[in-house]
Amino acid sequence: MKTYSIKKGRTAFRPMASLFPALVYSGFSFTAEFDSSCWFSAAEVGGDKDRADWLKLTGITAAFSLNNQRSALIAWRPTDVPDTFAITAYTNNKLGGWKIGGPGFKIATVKAGEQFSGRVLFWHDPITLRPTVDYYIHTPSGTFTATHDFDKPWHCLYREIGPWWGGANDQPGGYGGTAPKDATLQLDFRWEK
Repeated sequence: MKTYSIKKGRTAFRPMASLFPALVYSGFSFTAEFDSSCWFSAAEVGGDKDRADWLKLTGITAAFSLNNQRSALIAWRPTDVPDTFAITAYTNNKLGGWKIGGPGFKIATVKAGEQFSGRVLFWHDPITLRPTVDYYIHTPSGTFTATHDFDKPWHCLYREIGPWWGGANDQPGGYGGTAPKDATLQLDFRWEK
């Protein structure tokens, strides 16, 4: 796995994902592990409610879209339990609206140092034929699945979205969605052709 790091006050982890698109028909898979440096408490950000925003671990978006449009992502955030992280399926539609989790599963948890993995695959609903994206997230606690509608572009060109810290800065407080401290994580991203 590759080590990604972020400096306090930044939103983008380094190294950044390639901007070059890939021809993809199936989706992507990943393996990841959070370092304890990724966890932060509500007190560390002055109680700012933006702490509840979903941070992006990895995913893909249509090659010519913004990161928050036509994207299928694995998202995370710290829980109130030290060194424990919530993870979920996260999909943006073509207008930037978002959806998390699925029936019977909204959020799974992993601890710092625990490896987890998953696959995110494009599909078509067999009854309605509408495009969907299926999420399979494997954690030490079990496998979690979700299916979301997906606004597929007319082409099959996608680009990787690398780890990203931040969400909307729409709550009172000084946190604002940038990393409150230096942090690292491990990630292996693979295209599914």
